[in-house]
Amino acid sequence: MKRLSLIFTFFLSLYFVQAQELSVQHFYLAETDITANTPGTMVEDQNGNVCALIKVETTVDGFSFDVGTLGVWQVQRVGGEMWVYVPFGVRKITLSHPQLGVIREFPFPCPIEKGRTYIMKLNVPSVGRTYDHSKKQKARISVYPADAKVEIGGLSMPVVTDGVYEQELSFGIYDIIVSAERYHTEIRQIEINDPDNVQNFSIGLKQSYGWLDIEGSGNEKLFVDDKQMEFRPDRNVDIMSGHYKIRLEKPLYKPYETVVEVKDSAVVKINPSYEINHSDLSFVVDNQAQIWIDGRKVAEGRWSGKLEYGTHRIECKKDGHRASQKILDVTPQTVGTITLDAPVPVYGTVYVTSSPSGSDIYVDDEFVGKTPCTVNPLIGIRRIAVSHDGYKTDTRVIQVSETESSQIDVKLTDIIDVTIKSYPDAKIFVDGKDVGKTPWRGSLISGEYAVKLQASGYNPLEKKIKVDERNTSYSFKLGKRYYYSDNLVLAATATADLSGVNPGGYLGIYLSNVYLEGYVQYAMRSSGDIYWSDNETEDDPVPYTYKQTIAGGKVGYGLIVGNRVRLTPYLGAGLKQLKGTPASGYNGIPDIASTSAVDVNGGLKLSIALSSVFELNITPEYHYTIPWKNLYKELCYISPLVKTWNNGLTISVGLGLFL
Repeated sequence: MKRLSLIFTFFLSLYFVQAQELSVQHFYLAETDITANTPGTMVEDQNGNVCALIKVETTVDGFSFDVGTLGVWQVQRVGGEMWVYVPFGVRKITLSHPQLGVIREFPFPCPIEKGRTYIMKLNVPSVGRTYDHSKKQKARISVYPADAKVEIGGLSMPVVTDGVYEQELSFGIYDIIVSAERYHTEIRQIEINDPDNVQNFSIGLKQSYGWLDIEGSGNEKLFVDDKQMEFRPDRNVDIMSGHYKIRLEKPLYKPYETVVEVKDSAVVKINPSYEINHSDLSFVVDNQAQIWIDGRKVAEGRWSGKLEYGTHRIECKKDGHRASQKILDVTPQTVGTITLDAPVPVYGTVYVTSSPSGSDIYVDDEFVGKTPCTVNPLIGIRRIAVSHDGYKTDTRVIQVSETESSQIDVKLTDIIDVTIKSYPDAKIFVDGKDVGKTPWRGSLISGEYAVKLQASGYNPLEKKIKVDERNTSYSFKLGKRYYYSDNLVLAATATADLSGVNPGGYLGIYLSNVYLEGYVQYAMRSSGDIYWSDNETEDDPVPYTYKQTIAGGKVGYGLIVGNRVRLTPYLGAGLKQLKGTPASGYNGIPDIASTSAVDVNGGLKLSIALSSVFELNITPEYHYTIPWKNLYKELCYISPLVKTWNNGLTISVGLGLFL
């Protein structure tokens, strides 16, 4: 905090050095400030043009202003500002003060326009004020509203918290300027002269806005000085203080206008009274024609409602008819029911022929004759259908013109009764449409169709059929389905390798044709006696016999071929376990009693469905053993049977049960 205070003191001192000469700190257009163009604060020059307003921010009086030959029109003090009214188009301004000096021919950085407000802030030297920088006191300023800007000596004070500003200042007299949008700026003079206490100041700004309280129903439009503003009857309109021209527009009534003065923090009540601007009318027209008012469809056949005074275009329209039109001047004397001219029908010409002839002709579902025939439908888009017993109806959509004749030649297609049977009865689809179950009888027009049959427990059958007078009956047989993309199989197996035939089994599951299997196999033959001795104890060798067991898993992908065959290529891995058993009468040597190795395998499982419950599996596969213990390597060297058991190419045959 001390460092911050030193920095602030430095810049404050620098400011006072710079401020010994009168200068313009900034000049800009106040985009949202309408003071210059608001009744009460608006000033016109001798030519009737609205002056521009320059708000000079200074608390020092005695300034004079010069803009050249056009002249300054008016100068007045308003709070902490000098309001200088100048004609539009001026380019420079000269400010002079008998004590502070002169700013000569300051060039405006932007064009000076009619009825616009501009802000000029001055750097004004202090007159007759001295500061003792060897003595300090903390000043704390609380403001309302909390987001107000606080300036002291032309510099912004730092914010401690919302609405509270605090700074250590040198002894002396200061001008504090507190400003906020939509509030009046306040200038307060303070003196810093007590090093032992914090100086506390509280400054609350006065609002520079009020409210409009307008009675209404909610369908009014509000214009303030010809600019539309949001309006809701349940909420007051927030508006800056000043004089305004108010206009309210309500449908079917004349606009309500008034001039109001909005004062600070005050509510202006407006109770508009509207003058009727409509008549109650009814329009009727024959043939249920559409009634349009000023380009907007309002009813069919009859309309009743309110219509504003003035000229309106009334039209009656109907498809295939020439519209009627009436220009109506609505006055207070225009009342009652008005009969409108009905639209006039307009016809075209269409010549229709067919094979076979004598077919019925329909225009928009209305019978008009038999082919060949010339018909006269209403103009526009029409739907013409030609039908005959035993044939498919032919429908055309055409554009009927008043000036051009049309011709339609239709060749109708035969409709044939068709019978489709199947074994077993199945759900049937014709060209993708579900038409029921077999045996199916229906009517189809001649041509080719895609037929699909589905039955539970059977493979789907898809066929192309040709329907004509010679082919009206069809019979199909569906193949029994044994395999599915999802299956659970439990099987017992016998595996042949160089060591002999070994029993085993597996549990496999197909998930969307992805195959997962857990398996186990046992060796039927043992290794024979293998003798081990303990060299340290010099005991007699102990005979051991070894048998192998393998357990592991496989992953593959099943391919269903026909009805009864599935091929499943796979890869697998397992653990080979060699367990030694000492001969009878021997205690054994525990540390060499068992060992293991890794088995990697791959193969192709050929599955043949024997029924809906059982399958036969024939599986050639290749095994590769990875010994990872020395004992296993020694046993493979000692016993050829151990080395060849389930190693290399094997053939497995199994009987599986579908679960």
